[in-house]
Amino acid sequence: MTIGTAGGGAATAVPAMIAAVEHFNDNTDYDFALWQGLLGGPVGSCAVSTRFESYGEYTAAMQEMNARPDTLAVVGPVTEVLAGGPEDSVWSIIHAAGDVSEVPNTVANIINRFDIEQMPAAVAQAIDFADFTHELSGTPATVCTSIWGTGPTVRIIWGYSSVTDFEQRTEAAMASPAFAEKVAANASGPRPADSQSGVAIRIA
Repeated sequence: MTIGTAGGGAATAVPAMIAAVEHFNDNTDYDFALWQGLLGGPVGSCAVSTRFESYGEYTAAMQEMNARPDTLAVVGPVTEVLAGGPEDSVWSIIHAAGDVSEVPNTVANIINRFDIEQMPAAVAQAIDFADFTHELSGTPATVCTSIWGTGPTVRIIWGYSSVTDFEQRTEAAMASPAFAEKVAANASGPRPADSQSGVAIRIA
């Protein structure tokens, strides 16, 4: 879920959102993480993420939580600093390169939306590229897909220990001749209708 902030901006919003994330972590079986965008989104934007096996079970649990008075009390201050309605999406993890069992401190991601008929080739290319970058730099990578609410979309998420780690690994990988060769080889593959990239740090 991506959340834009208004009013007092991030300085006001972040403490309220940290309190809300801690409340849900303490009162559900889900582990939520709070992210603050550094690159690729409006300044002050935050996002909340979690992993689950069943979207139906997750939705039912959230409906139950959101009906509780204590939840409403915690979430109320968050709604006061929103710049607009949050955007939500659900992603299916279809491939992992390296150990992605732990939530990283910093993530970089590329999100590409394709015409539906290009999805099989786009997924295959994303898996190949995730494996390639992991072998090249040692960076864990996750390939995800989504359709509902996003359109046919493929996402690669790379995890890092810090922003410095992201910078060093990315620069080293992109300076490699093998990276240039891989990008050139992929030029003849599926072309996204829309592409986004971003970097975020975990703050809770």
